Amino acid sequence: MKHNINTIIYSIIVLLFFAGCSTKKNTFVNRTYHDVTAHYNAWWNGNESLKEGVASIEKNYKDNYLFPLPIYRYANEEQVSSVYPQMNRAIEKATKVIKNHSMQIKGNEYCKWIDNSFLLMGQAQFYKRDYSQAQRTFSHILNSYKTHNKYNDAAIWSARTAIQQKEYTRARNTLNEVIERIDERELKFYQFSKRRIVRNAYLAYAESYEAEGNHEAAIQALEKAISLRPKHSEKIRYKFILAQLYQETGNPDKAGELYSWVLRRNTSYDMTFNASINLAKSYKKGETAKKAQIMKSLDKLMNDPKNIEYHDQIYYAKAEVELIDGNIETGITYLKQSVEASVANDYQKTFSALKLADIYFERSEYENAQNYYDIAIQTLPKNYPNYNAIVEKTKVLNELVSNLRTIHLEDSLQRLSKMTPAQQNAIVEQIINKYTEDERIRKAEEAERTRLLNNIIANSQRSSRSTSSTWYFYNTQTLNQGLAEFRKKWGNRKLEDNWRIANKQQIFDEAISMDNTDEESETDESDSTATTDKKEKKFDPTNKADYLKNIPSTPEQIEKSNARIAEAYYSLGAIYRDYLNDLPKSIEAYDSLTTRYPKHQYALPCYYNIYQLCTTTKQYDKAEEAKQYILKNYPNSDYAKLIKDPDYYKHIAERQDEANLFYSQAYTLFENEQWSEVIAKAEQAQKTYENKDVLAKITYLQAISYYKLNNLDGMRSALNNLLANYSGSELDDRSQKLLAMYPAPNQPAAATSSDKETTANTPATNQPVWSIDDGFHFFVIIANIQEVNINNLKNNISDYNKSYFPEENFDVNSRYLDDRTQMITVSRMKNKAKAMEYYKAFRNADNLMKQVSGNSSKIYLMSSANYVKYYKEKGLRESYDLFFETQYK
Repeated sequence: MKHNINTIIYSIIVLLFFAGCSTKKNTFVNRTYHDVTAHYNAWWNGNESLKEGVASIEKNYKDNYLFPLPIYRYANEEQVSSVYPQMNRAIEKATKVIKNHSMQIKGNEYCKWIDNSFLLMGQAQFYKRDYSQAQRTFSHILNSYKTHNKYNDAAIWSARTAIQQKEYTRARNTLNEVIERIDERELKFYQFSKRRIVRNAYLAYAESYEAEGNHEAAIQALEKAISLRPKHSEKIRYKFILAQLYQETGNPDKAGELYSWVLRRNTSYDMTFNASINLAKSYKKGETAKKAQIMKSLDKLMNDPKNIEYHDQIYYAKAEVELIDGNIETGITYLKQSVEASVANDYQKTFSALKLADIYFERSEYENAQNYYDIAIQTLPKNYPNYNAIVEKTKVLNELVSNLRTIHLEDSLQRLSKMTPAQQNAIVEQIINKYTEDERIRKAEEAERTRLLNNIIANSQRSSRSTSSTWYFYNTQTLNQGLAEFRKKWGNRKLEDNWRIANKQQIFDEAISMDNTDEESETDESDSTATTDKKEKKFDPTNKADYLKNIPSTPEQIEKSNARIAEAYYSLGAIYRDYLNDLPKSIEAYDSLTTRYPKHQYALPCYYNIYQLCTTTKQYDKAEEAKQYILKNYPNSDYAKLIKDPDYYKHIAERQDEANLFYSQAYTLFENEQWSEVIAKAEQAQKTYENKDVLAKITYLQAISYYKLNNLDGMRSALNNLLANYSGSELDDRSQKLLAMYPAPNQPAAATSSDKETTANTPATNQPVWSIDDGFHFFVIIANIQEVNINNLKNNISDYNKSYFPEENFDVNSRYLDDRTQMITVSRMKNKAKAMEYYKAFRNADNLMKQVSGNSSKIYLMSSANYVKYYKEKGLRESYDLFFETQYK
């Protein structure tokens, strides 16, 4: 009996199981089965995988305390692949739930874990940085599950995805809808889920405003989120961010209050330390007692052995306090110490160097500014604010300093050239002795630096036994690897400004060490052995001869040295004026050139620049002096004309425009085959205009027009005129080839290529290679397969032909001319006139021309005979350009 009862019970369970497998019947058993199975099987495992991936991201995320921390921690493009396995598994499990347990009946979903699974899938896609797919998933929830419990969560995640896509307005519109759906009254007493949703909405608001740099709005949103009781650890982070935002908006009192609150909480050492540092930065000018207290606390941090790697930040905080009080020199000292003390924190080093560089730049101390911009640029991340502007400023300052050093160098060398050999030897010996002493000090400091690094390594080994932190200096292996890589790349370097430069003597010392004398520069470049020997020869800073050989000793060498100085002054004037807007220094540079080298070729433009700059800066006496000098000494120059007529260049431009318009009119006549009118236009232009480029082009049209009228003498005369009077353009080569193809009577034809077999005319017969034929024609494109997608172009041409020439039934084919070039052919066209009709239509088809213009492609028309010859005889192809131009255009 008992056995029968067990059998009955087992049978009922089995029946219920199979009944529950159905997703088409809305019964209690079915719903319960699919809810339980979906939740505790696939969804739960997928959610655990998602949480594991998110935890990994947050664990490996390195906060940069120099800027307001982000609300959420995300993996960057380089790190995201490390969590692909967890996120892919979450997507896989969510997909399994949706596929096996969805009970979509009459438009309603009866398995309550389906929207959870779509949300899980979207979150995993989000953390994979697949924002487009994540947005589609969240949108599906918003469109299909409006009454389900994950609707608001999906809306918030949709907004967060929009933020990552920089669609901030759309994100906030979505968040507005979430807030409107939930009554905010008495929110603190609402059930946990509603409070969580509204809190997350305000956190997303704050994230969107912070991403846009709207700190005031971010503060308001973050304060609302904090009021809705987040977890304690999250609350500490949010209040720290809030303090940073208050500091950014110029509210040091509120920032200091929040930093003090953070310091009283149990949080990470990094956050505690940075709260202390930022509390010091919240100092207000003139608070003497508070300043003493801040400096005392910073000194205490400095003296703590475990803060040795943070010295750069401590010095920076001290600098901030001093700069707030207006103590610029003391602030500069601390900033220098911050740069020097930076061991592993490249971001802090960059930040300190930029701050220092900006101070020097504002004070017009450009050489010092260049030094620190150069340091900062080495590690400046590309997403740093104003990155491109900083890079450009650094380039400008590098050029400026290079010119200043050139002047200093050449002046120093010229001073040495005026000394006796004994005096020269004495100075060089002083330089060598200084170098030797500097090397001794450098090695001692390097030994101290090595000892310091070894202490840090030892401390990191001890710390690693008591902490699981992944910070760089707690990982002995990565620290040693970093040190080894540094020394491999840079060698043993002194801990100082501009540590990348191994030999930092004074500019004069650097200049003396140049291994590039005038005699060497005049060596025949074809002597590769001599060149290689010079490159391999290294400057020896302890060898007296290496210094002395660069001193100019002949009048020619002195002249070249002066030329380099003048060139440097001229460049300095332009840099100061055009890039730095430092007009007084620009005037000073131009003045130096005109004073030292009044007969130099740059003297005249310098005087004119002085005239303009002094007028701008209201130094009217000096401006008048420069003006009169130009009018007296250079009365016929463009500068003198410009002084007399400020619109001088405008008039020149107008004449240029007039000449270009005249050429356009001539070209229109040329296209209309009005050959005689083109010739007349060219003759008129040659008498009226002076622009060589325009005259070269119109004279070339004149030559081709003569050819069209079978006047070969006129063609040759026009081409010779072009080469004699308007040379210097690409038309020179064309003109020479045409003259070679059609030589004057009793003059042998010349080859158009170094290979005599490739000429367009056979010398023995003087007959053109290419035939003139009005029979069948081909439209041909010669294209480089590396520049043009051949198949795509052929398809587009076929589509074009069907649309615009449906009755012609043209064929489109292609064949290789060589391993890189294909010949695309449209055939067959009844005669030359039909071919020209197609050619002109094709040239007006913008979508086709975009594929072949701007590269080495060529477009031709060819008769049947010429087509065969072009394909078979490679050596003749180059000459077809001229034939096509004369016969078809």
